[in-house]
Amino acid sequence: MQMWEYRFVTCRYAEAGGWKPRSVNEEVLPDWQSGPTMYAFANGLGEQGWELVSAALVFDETGDEKAYRLVFKRAKA
Repeated sequence: MQMWEYRFVTCRYAEAGGWKPRSVNEEVLPDWQSGPTMYAFANGLGEQGWELVSAALVFDETGDEKAYRLVFKRAKA
């Protein structure tokens, strides 16, 4: 039976550089605001065999701050 692993990436808007991945599987990336763009990060995951299977616009608990939640999957080895 095929088994899968998943990555949940939350992207937020950074004043310097547009949309950037802020956390992966709920762990905040260090210095995320100066990191790669959402586009470059997703392409990097694609090169590692990850496939984007879902993208959704989400809000924090106050309803004010917007973020994108991206879900990637790949077959387990």
